[in-house]
Amino acid sequence: MFPAYCLKLDLMYPTTFVTVWCKNIDSYTRADANNMNCLVNKSRSGRRILKIVVFGLLSVSSTLASVPNQPMLQACVYESPVAVIPFSIVDGRILIEARLNGRGPFRMIFDSGASAVVSRDVAKRLRLSLSLPHSESGTGNQANETAGTTMRSVQFGSSRLSDIGFDVMSMVDMPPVFGTVEIDGILGRPVFDRYTVQVDYDHRLLSLYMPGNFCPGSSDTPVPFTRVRDVPLVKASLNGHYGMFGVDLGARSSLLVNAWFTEESHLSSLFEDAPEMIMGWGLGGAIRGKLGRAQEFELANATIEHPVVRLSTQRSGLLSRSDTAGLIGADILRQFTLTFDPLQHVVYFRRSRSFGRRTEFDRSGMWIIQGPQAFTVVDVVDGGAADGAGLEVNDRIRGINGHSVSEIRLADLREQWASEPDGTRITLEIKRGKVVLEKTLKLKSLV
Repeated sequence: MFPAYCLKLDLMYPTTFVTVWCKNIDSYTRADANNMNCLVNKSRSGRRILKIVVFGLLSVSSTLASVPNQPMLQACVYESPVAVIPFSIVDGRILIEARLNGRGPFRMIFDSGASAVVSRDVAKRLRLSLSLPHSESGTGNQANETAGTTMRSVQFGSSRLSDIGFDVMSMVDMPPVFGTVEIDGILGRPVFDRYTVQVDYDHRLLSLYMPGNFCPGSSDTPVPFTRVRDVPLVKASLNGHYGMFGVDLGARSSLLVNAWFTEESHLSSLFEDAPEMIMGWGLGGAIRGKLGRAQEFELANATIEHPVVRLSTQRSGLLSRSDTAGLIGADILRQFTLTFDPLQHVVYFRRSRSFGRRTEFDRSGMWIIQGPQAFTVVDVVDGGAADGAGLEVNDRIRGINGHSVSEIRLADLREQWASEPDGTRITLEIKRGKVVLEKTLKLKSLV
């Protein structure tokens, strides 16, 4: 594909539709009032046409600027992304491969709500020099011992960053989430500061543009963002109550709200009589809370109907703070193609093929972690499916429907148990102490 220029006009007519035909020697492009894009190749004639059009637009724009209630015109130049990177999804998180200091590849979580982190094991393999350790809060209750280092080079796809600061910490909290999928680190803020980042869940691709070289389409809705720590915050509303929510690619499930926002917005009834449970796991350990289901969540001129909502009951860690209303997680974010523009300080939301899909939660009624030979039960929800089947904390699940657990990925199992309907029967082979038992788990929705 030849590199292209894109000329974008932002005409602020909310209701008027305008059709413009932008012509070069051998192509035409149709545009509307919200997004008029002219694509021309890098031939001499194409550049001449672009210069003429830009000059004309600037003249018109300066004239319109002096006239009240007239459209404002703004030009941007589109070029192809500098890198397009495939990704996989595990437990809702985006995973990419990166080379660090020329070594690897290493498996990294791509996270809009984090800085850059590498595991102690990887730091040791790369023989990195570390600063003195200090204590840092995570999403769990426990603090993390963290050191600092500088990575000479970070390469992912055809993109390369140099001299990037990384935190170095233990990845002991990754197996309770990812099971046997080994995680080497997290890559976030340095990428989002350097590039305009597009996350395409439909095709599982990240596209990186130099800032100023991305032109949004007519279906891209811009939402301004600010930051708290490394998390981009956007304005959204839950059941009509507005707050600043983090657009967090590293958050699981659909929506996580903090206790202060729930109390101030009088949303406590959503979680009335809901038992407290382990509903996630992050750096710093288990995340405890309650589950509910809201009427609607409004974001970027779109309405997510009846989303699952997790209420954090954490007494410490990042989720106990009052600087955000909550976090928007993967089950909502994957309903959009997202583009983070650091130059304009906006996130563009475009509806994906998954838009409108009902959000669900694991119907097993337990939290399990994966070991080499078994899943270990670490939490059983009162009144849930596991409780009804007679499962207990520390039970070891060795087989599921006749299959050894060594054949099963933890994240795939959670997704299956969230998507299968209530009443689905699961046969479990359990080892409790020295006794082997067979239990029938009957899936049951918690919300």
